[in-house]
Amino acid sequence: MPLSKSTALSRLYEQKQAVTAYATEHDIPTLDAQQWHLIVNVIIVLKPIEEITKIASADDESIGYVIPSIATLQSYLSKRTQSQEKDIMILKEDLKKSIEKRFLNFSGKNIQESSCFTHATFLDPRFKTRFLKDEVKVKKLILDELLAINRNRSNDEQNISNSKDKTTDNDNAPSFSESLHDAAHESIWQCFDEIANGSKSDVDSVDTSTGEEKNFNRQPSDRTKKKTIVFTAEIDKYLVMPLITRKEDPVVWWKTHASELPNLKILFLKYCSAPPSSVNSERLFSAAAAVYTEDRNRLLPDNAEMLI
Repeated sequence: MPLSKSTALSRLYEQKQAVTAYATEHDIPTLDAQQWHLIVNVIIVLKPIEEITKIASADDESIGYVIPSIATLQSYLSKRTQSQEKDIMILKEDLKKSIEKRFLNFSGKNIQESSCFTHATFLDPRFKTRFLKDEVKVKKLILDELLAINRNRSNDEQNISNSKDKTTDNDNAPSFSESLHDAAHESIWQCFDEIANGSKSDVDSVDTSTGEEKNFNRQPSDRTKKKTIVFTAEIDKYLVMPLITRKEDPVVWWKTHASELPNLKILFLKYCSAPPSSVNSERLFSAAAAVYTEDRNRLLPDNAEMLI
């Protein structure tokens, strides 16, 4: 709704004088001043949602942007001002409920419970733990995954040593490209900054006490204990580093700090390579459908690929 209706209402308001003049000339009922005022307020509400949707649909963004964008929209739609009319407040409340139904209560699942989204948000230096509901749990899961990767790597090295075969690691996970769009709507990004600069601390340590108790109950090896300390220190080091601004490129940041955070870099490549939406894929198929028509059924695949 927000994208199409926001665009339609914006274009209608841009042509206000022309529409009013045409309606008056042809004796057609037109909108009164109160209705035009209502349209302006609706555009103001929908415009930030349209902007965030466009950023999330870009091909240079990752799924780490999803949770922060939802939290920002919730904060934006929850803000109440005395100047806003009752109809606008109802609209904002309905939009907020729609977002919660789609992302927070869909089939009994909450996006904050999905490791793909929480891990990607955690590993994005623009957000880290600022927008996470249960940051301690996420940090513990990150630590567990690093230990699991280390165990698998150790097993592989042992198998290689035993069989005397040489293998190569494939770390060539796709990464998303350069920076975010510069355009930003002041009110919606003010909500973003309020959350990003809020009371949560990036220096919170990993909940190692419970993890260590569980590890001791399992009687881990000395190697596992050492790796737990190393990975915990790396996570803490990452969280101590200051957040970058939302307009900066996380890929550039990770290229700069890859040597300092080699293990977390692997997880960044794993989780932050996925786009937040399927818009670009849909655009590609739409373009292909326009090229491959019934009248061009003899078009060679190589030529069609060049056209797309």
